[in-house]
Amino acid sequence: MNRRSLLLSVLLLLPGTLRAQEVTAPDSLLFRDGQWAMQFGGGSSLFSLGLLKFTSPKSAWLLDFDVSAVLVNGTFTSGVSGTSDANERDTNGFVRLGKRSFHKPRGKVVPFHSFAAEWGYQNSTFDLGGGARQMVNQWNAGLYFDVGGVYRLSPSFSVGGNASVSGGYLDRIIDTPSGKFKGNGPYLQGVRVLFAVGIYF
Repeated sequence: MNRRSLLLSVLLLLPGTLRAQEVTAPDSLLFRDGQWAMQFGGGSSLFSLGLLKFTSPKSAWLLDFDVSAVLVNGTFTSGVSGTSDANERDTNGFVRLGKRSFHKPRGKVVPFHSFAAEWGYQNSTFDLGGGARQMVNQWNAGLYFDVGGVYRLSPSFSVGGNASVSGGYLDRIIDTPSGKFKGNGPYLQGVRVLFAVGIYF
């Protein structure tokens, strides 16, 4: 009789316990006020590092650093001077500061979107043979927007990604053997995809 009573009690309490877990589980995936996070990623950029400072369970300040580089060793062939070594070096860096907003979890996935101000710098050099070189220096400032999500593996770790666009104003200088170009105007950076690992503490 005792076994039957115990089994009946468990069966009666189990549905309520499961419902309580279903209700509270999404909240456990959210964050806490004052929490910090670091995001390491890569994609269309060589390396990305983001810092998050949570001001509520659904909002955080975002400071993001994004770096990419192209390093090419080659040769330059001319009908006048023949063939000589020629290299290409291209580096880009971006800094972004803004807010990230998190939405209602969907399973273990927490969607988000971000708005931020963006500043960037580009430096490129191209060897043209015979000691001649072309150099490009560019500064830009604008606005950044992304959408994405994180999959919470545990309270301390996540994996995820985002897609972003940005646009604003740039200033460009190109030095060539024959002269110098200076110009400025608007820019629009198309969709960039980033995959990242997050650490929360």
